[in-house]
Amino acid sequence: LLYVELPTPAERADILRTLTKNTPMAGDVNLDDIAADKRCDGYSGADLAGLIREAAVAALRSVFLAQDAGAAQTTGSILVSRENFDTALSRIAPSVSAFDMKKYEALRREYNK
Repeated sequence: LLYVELPTPAERADILRTLTKNTPMAGDVNLDDIAADKRCDGYSGADLAGLIREAAVAALRSVFLAQDAGAAQTTGSILVSRENFDTALSRIAPSVSAFDMKKYEALRREYNK
């Protein structure tokens, strides 16, 4: 049995930086702020990867909806913005519930005697 704790806000920021190396970000994105956001509490590395994917999908969706509405076509790359991360944070829930965290913590204490 191997217990791996969920990442701290600083570790989440490192994970986000690693996972977004090839993702074009808008200037308003601060990965440290996103990692410290209370909505990220309980996120695993996989949850953070899902968050980035969902934010990228939100960025694509907003561009395509703007084009459908008759806005000028995008001439540059599509950038993931803070608003896209906020949208993603409203859609991506942590995969480990607070109840499960308490159970895992109890197991950790029991086996780390």
